[in-house]
Amino acid sequence: MILDLSDTILSGDISSTLSLIKELTEGGYDLRPVVKELVEHFRNIAIVKIVNDPDEFLEFTQEEVQKLKHQASQVSIEELTLLLTEFLKLEGEVRSTVNPRYTLELGLLRTSFVKGMTSINDILKKLDRKDQGYSETRKTGEQPGRNRPAEPKAPAKPNDGNGPETGDHDAVWKKTIEKLKSSDQLLACKLVEAKMIGVIGNNLTIGFNGGMSVLSDSVKKNAPLIETALHDVTGRKLRLKIVSLPEEEKKSLDEIKKEVSSDPIIKDAIKLFDGKIVQVRPLKG
Repeated sequence: MILDLSDTILSGDISSTLSLIKELTEGGYDLRPVVKELVEHFRNIAIVKIVNDPDEFLEFTQEEVQKLKHQASQVSIEELTLLLTEFLKLEGEVRSTVNPRYTLELGLLRTSFVKGMTSINDILKKLDRKDQGYSETRKTGEQPGRNRPAEPKAPAKPNDGNGPETGDHDAVWKKTIEKLKSSDQLLACKLVEAKMIGVIGNNLTIGFNGGMSVLSDSVKKNAPLIETALHDVTGRKLRLKIVSLPEEEKKSLDEIKKEVSSDPIIKDAIKLFDGKIVQVRPLKG
């Protein structure tokens, strides 16, 4: 079971992970030792990943070692380090909680995010490619638009359907947020709260209203990053403008509860944890 569980964790398949936890719970297993076994198992994967001759550290059959090597090939050493850190933390949480299942599920949900992270090696490779491009520029002494004659511009191509037209402001903004999620998840979450107002000339204007206006300052600090993403999406050099909007009319508790209940994520969470919405309170803004 630990091998199956570790496979789902390494693949980032949180749905299958939670299904296995459900099977263990319904089978009457004590979940506290499960985390301890996961710590030991991922420690063994790390040894196989790092050490040339793991037999010195592990007393396993060749078949078992091969299974560990297969799992080790699916994960980087950085990801393994993060996973082990989470499991060690989770072991203490599960040991002291009154509800091991929920604590374990939440902890494993955290581990599922590890697979989406960019490794240090990948970042260094990208930086190295940029350095090589800079070196080539210095060797040739050429800079765009200076030493070489300007090449004739190709006629503009019609939109092929792969990217939004600049005029489709909402689509542009949504695609920009999606692009930023890979580099700055927190910033992308803040931008979701912004309202797209429109594009006039080279200015793209967004607004925050009510309690969300507190996000304006932190978003302004990241304007260059957002403008770069806008350029990648639209092919235009757009300048970001942020304005404050009047506070929207407050909704009643019944309206808020109805809206929350219809949210797909909330529905999935209720179904997953077999729960229900007991109380809804509006955020103070």
